[in-house]
Amino acid sequence: MANLGKYDPTRESHSSSLFIYGEVPVSSAKLNRWNANIDASLEAVNLAVSRLVNSDQNAVLDTGCGGSLRVAAQPTPNMTVRILTGVGIIHPYVVAKTTVETLPGEGMIEPPVSASRIDVVYARRDGESGIVTGAEDSSPVAPGIPTGAMALAEIYLRPGCTAIKESDDGLNGYLVDLRKLVTVGPSHRHSVDQTPPEVPDGETVHFSTALPFRLGTLEVFLNGVMQAAAVDYTEEETCRGYIFHSPPPAVSIIQHRYLIKQE
Repeated sequence: MANLGKYDPTRESHSSSLFIYGEVPVSSAKLNRWNANIDASLEAVNLAVSRLVNSDQNAVLDTGCGGSLRVAAQPTPNMTVRILTGVGIIHPYVVAKTTVETLPGEGMIEPPVSASRIDVVYARRDGESGIVTGAEDSSPVAPGIPTGAMALAEIYLRPGCTAIKESDDGLNGYLVDLRKLVTVGPSHRHSVDQTPPEVPDGETVHFSTALPFRLGTLEVFLNGVMQAAAVDYTEEETCRGYIFHSPPPAVSIIQHRYLIKQE
């Protein structure tokens, strides 16, 4: 079996007519050509991934948990934000963050003085990230981002605010997710189970799924009628079940379907 991930001098595709073994020095023309060949090959791979995954459009690749490249508040909210790890396509390049990054890198985001402001967190094709500061206004609008970048989130800031939070508390700054998520991996697959293991008895309200579901994809049916999420039932935070707001009658038939979050 070919070892495609390891250099093998016996493989024709791993050899080069540009160089002679032990050739020293190597001319700059040969090195430039070699570098150009590598660059062209990597660009072709990036283009192929971009087209296969999201038809040449910018996107964040996610496995169903929704956290890939998400801009998040700090565990103890302050005037900085975090970009979580993940992978994205900023056409035509695939970019990745393997460690959580705090923005700004130094200091804090300055709050507006007299009116609200919207800042935008972005990632560039080279993997670098930044924040574009908007203008203060009674009806603020988001500023543009650099060419070759993808917007990840807006930060809505109020005059004098001292923290940036996940949601609007009416006092501080808060985040608005702008990512376009493309789900990859096993979460593309539909569930194989159709009914919960629990049996309706007129008292039970909690029902389970065989596998964790991707948030927002669960559909629940009571006697063949689709139920309304947050009105008739609530999804569990663990994504392994749901809770009816009123106990289904003992003779009820409960069914569900969803996209699998993970194996």
